[in-house]
Amino acid sequence: MYSVSCCDRFWPLVGDQTESAWRATLTRLDEMKEVLGQAIRGLPDGRLDEMVPGQRFSLYGLAHGVVQHNLYHAGQIALLKRALLTVGERDAMS
Repeated sequence: MYSVSCCDRFWPLVGDQTESAWRATLTRLDEMKEVLGQAIRGLPDGRLDEMVPGQRFSLYGLAHGVVQHNLYHAGQIALLKRALLTVGERDAMS
């Protein structure tokens, strides 16, 4: 099992590493993306300048930060997937 001790509250241990557990994780990710999208779409424009309680950034900044964070990780995943391809597969993509 993998764990980063300083970050256990954010990244709990992964116990079940089966294909079905992975599929359930992907489903949960899709559900959370939809919930986030609904929350952002439902936020009145007038609230975007409100500061996030206890933080030094606005709701607008938070929304942009979440999008940028997700895009960063999507780029990492794309690089990892490409690195796992065989040379022939990479040549075919070029």
